[in-house]
Amino acid sequence: MFDWLTHEVSDSAVTYLVVFAAAGLDVFFPFIPSETIVIAASVLAAQGGLLIFLIVPAAALGAFLADNVAYWPGRWIGDPLAQRVFRGAKARGGWSGRRRRSASRAQR
Repeated sequence: MFDWLTHEVSDSAVTYLVVFAAAGLDVFFPFIPSETIVIAASVLAAQGGLLIFLIVPAAALGAFLADNVAYWPGRWIGDPLAQRVFRGAKARGGWSGRRRRSASRAQR
């Protein structure tokens, strides 16, 4: 039934790019089934259609690069954005303000 798909995907360099892209896009769009794609490519590698030593680095590198692409803008923009959004005295106090209030209640 799916023999045509297996034939198209096996022995194709594009398959490694699909694994790389799926692992990377999974960071931004969690509904992308990257784990399923990696497992399916690994099964094809076990049958001799693909090379497992290219599938594993493609998936790992795709996820690693996408994680870093998502991390660094949040690192640079996160604190200034949080300071603008959370302006109140409670927000600025953070956990330390809560600790002071709970300590004063405990002393009563």
